[in-house]
Order: sequence, then structure tokens, then C-alpha cells
Amino acid sequence: MRISIDRVQKLIEVFKELGLRGVKIFEDLDVQMEAAKLIEKNCKGLSPLTLYINAIVSYMIPQVGEKYWLDFANFIISDCPRGFDEVIDRVIHYVNSRHKFCISTKISRLRLLRNCKYILEPLKERNMLTLWRATAKCLNADLNSKTIVFAVKMAYYGYRAQDIDMVLPFEIPIPVDRRVAKITYLSGAIEGIDLRQISSLSPKIAKAIRGLWFEISKTCEIPSLHIDAVLWTMGRYTNLKTKNEVLQNIDKRILNLLGKNMVKKLIENLFYRLD
Repeated sequence: MRISIDRVQKLIEVFKELGLRGVKIFEDLDVQMEAAKLIEKNCKGLSPLTLYINAIVSYMIPQVGEKYWLDFANFIISDCPRGFDEVIDRVIHYVNSRHKFCISTKISRLRLLRNCKYILEPLKERNMLTLWRATAKCLNADLNSKTIVFAVKMAYYGYRAQDIDMVLPFEIPIPVDRRVAKITYLSGAIEGIDLRQISSLSPKIAKAIRGLWFEISKTCEIPSLHIDAVLWTMGRYTNLKTKNEVLQNIDKRILNLLGKNMVKKLIENLFYRLD
């Protein structure tokens, strides 16, 4: 396994052209952002906390991410919780009623989180670095763990739903899941490995992908946790066979907001291995 310097440079160029403003268009169109806004509209003030807590147990989920988060949002707004402990109870109820795998482990995680009320201060202050570190400490987890960094991203989406904007810290890495792994492979940025191997998402491969996007993020001056929205959205199309199919199937709002030329450059570079 090795990094393709040429392909990395092309990715840096396209993300520099897209810019943080363009990346945030992908965030605005993300179904997870739609879920955040739905919770905020109906359970005012609770979107960052609620999304953050659910993200802690959002692994091996029972349906694709887009449907999962809308289902969760509708579950929450059916009976808005009040405060930290009630949010924990509601998420435990959701895990029990919807999830199929690792239920006891997920509930144990939530009960552990209940004892870490010190996370409420960085949530209130919107201190994302402290929140990231405090979450890992509370759950005795690796700082780079997918669910730890994903929880920070979802708290950020909750703030965005409250019309609070910010730039996330560069130090927080991208949450690497199979969708991110596959589009990274298709971009051609990693060589000497096949799709089956990269889909196994071993710790070594996950580390390489995190490091790759961290280096890209520093050079194009867009934190990798923001870049994740582009990879997650475009990763929906990794089952297609050609770049033209991707272009034909992509969300038309993305085309309208970014323009066809910018979208074609993204597709050319993120789906480099396709015909």
C-alpha cells in the first residue's frame, strides 16, 4: 500500500478550487443536516446534544445512514426530551427499538456517557477540541475512533441547525467508514491495494486514509472533518460503473449550486478509477 503523490496533488487542486464555502454546500445538502434541522425546529436547543449522543452509538446501524438519521430525528421529535439525562434515555430507547447489533454494548456506552457530565461544558462553549478529547476520555476510546470524531461532527451539525457557523479544528481527523474508504480508493490516491482489501477497513488502512486526508486538508486549508461531507455525499454513488453515470445521478441541487464544471472536476478526481 502506497500513496500516489500525483493523485494527491490533483485532489488538493480540486479541493482548493472548491474551497470551504463549496464544501459547506455539501454540508447544507447532507441528509444528516436535514435531520439536525428537523430536531432543532421541533425540540429547540437540543439538536447539538441529541445528535452528538446518538452519534456515539451510530455504528453497525440498521439502515443506510441517510434513512437512519431521518428516522432518528422523527423518533426524537415525537416526544422531545428535556436535558442531558432524558436525551440519554431516549437514545437508549431508540437503540432498543431500532438497532439489531451490539445493543448491550451500545447501551453500556450510553450509560458510561451519562456519568461524564463534564462533556456538557465544551458542548455549551462549542469548544470542539475539548469536546473531542473529553469524549474519548469518557469512553476510554482512541481519539481517532470513527464514532468519537463523528460525534463531534454531528454536534457541529446541530450548531449549524441553530444558524451558528464555525470552522472545525484541523486536528480532528475524518471519520473513516467503508463509504469514505471506497471513494478514497476510487480517487486513486492509494495504490498497491484492491477494493476488497480496502473494504476490510483494517486499522492500518483506516490510519492511512485518515493520514491522507489530513495532509490534503492542511494543504488545501479545509479541515478534514469538513471535507468528510463531500466524501460522504459523493460516496453514495460509488456503486455506479462510470463517471458519466455519477454525473447523471448526482443530486441536481449540487449541480445548480456548484455549477456543472466544478461537479465534473470533483467526479473526475474522486471517481478517477471509473471509466
